Amino acid sequence: ALIGRFGVPRAGREQKATQVFMEVVGYLTQASMDGTCTEPQLFLAYDGSGGMIVVTGQGDALLTMTEGEAWRKILAKSHMIVDGLSVELYFTGEEILPSIQIGREAATELGFA
Repeated sequence: ALIGRFGVPRAGREQKATQVFMEVVGYLTQASMDGTCTEPQLFLAYDGSGGMIVVTGQGDALLTMTEGEAWRKILAKSHMIVDGLSVELYFTGEEILPSIQIGREAATELGFA
């Protein structure tokens, strides 16, 4: 899953925040139409302090999507507009097995296993 968390727009940048947010939604919607991920789901905090946008898909496809120039430019714009921005990739199922193996190897190398 790709989870983007965001806070409130910076003072004086509220209009631009709406514009950039629509770019994010448009990008993720197009990616969902291309089969890269699910349709974006938007969650807003009850108190208005921020929210998050979530898409799911195969880990390698999501990783490739976030490495592209278009996504990196949207992310750069977003960092200029809102506070508390983070984008995280989470994996599940068999996709986590390589990470588990790396963790085991690291533990062995450090003498923990």
